[in-house]
Amino acid sequence: MNNKNAIYKYRNDIIKSYEEYFRDGGLPETLMMSDKRSWISSLFNKIFFGDLVARHQVRNDFALRIMIRKLAESVPSSLECMASPLS
Repeated sequence: MNNKNAIYKYRNDIIKSYEEYFRDGGLPETLMMSDKRSWISSLFNKIFFGDLVARHQVRNDFALRIMIRKLAESVPSSLECMASPLS
C-alpha cells in the first residue's frame, strides 16, 4: 500500500488524532496520557509561577492569572469556526 492509499484508508483516524492533538495544546507528551487536563494544568502552573512570577518579580500574580485565564477562554470561540485541514 502506498502512502496516498493509507491516507484514504485511515482518514477518520488521522482526523480524530489531529483534532485531539490540536485540542490538547499540540503537546506530543499528552498523546498516550489518560489524564491530560491535570498534566497540562500542572505544566501551566509550573511555568506560570516558576518562570513568569518569579523571574519577572510580578507583584500581583492574581491579576496576571485572571488575565491569562481570560485570554485562554477567548481562544476556543475563535477556533471553533476553523475547519480541520484534513476534512
